[in-house]
Amino acid sequence: MNISKKFYALILIAVGLTFSCDTQQEVVVSKTTNNNSSSKPKKVKNIILLIGDGMGTSQVSASQFYNKNTSNFERFPIIGLIKTSSASDLITDSAAGATAFASGIKTYNGALGVDNDTTAVKNIVEEISEIGISTGIISTSSVTHATPAAFYTHTKKRSMAEDIASQLVTSEIDF
Repeated sequence: MNISKKFYALILIAVGLTFSCDTQQEVVVSKTTNNNSSSKPKKVKNIILLIGDGMGTSQVSASQFYNKNTSNFERFPIIGLIKTSSASDLITDSAAGATAFASGIKTYNGALGVDNDTTAVKNIVEEISEIGISTGIISTSSVTHATPAAFYTHTKKRSMAEDIASQLVTSEIDF
């Protein structure tokens, strides 16, 4: 099993702890409340991956202590960690980090959707599009910036904005 398959297997295991799938790939979530522990499972309409660029456990912890209020992170029932370090440098840039998120592989700083040899690697958008799940990207930065681009492009340098933009048009992204 290659690294990419292990990554997706871990995601499926983590999601499987809270969600279960039937044979038609419908996702169901069991939600229990304090008032009613026998509530019926509900079908999940969407799964949304939120990425705070440059955010780590220190920033999440700080939000929990800020102003002595409950952090909005407490509303999320599932929390995961991923090691997104660069394959080339001690300090990771957004391109290598986002490629680790999107593809489950480590690459060199500046690379998007390619391995250390600049060979394109399959990302999660391409994986789930094959089984008929719709995908989308919403970004507060340019959609060609490293973090959003890692989910649709295969480019050896993050500075190749025109190449990255042209790949969005032919990508598996639906929205």
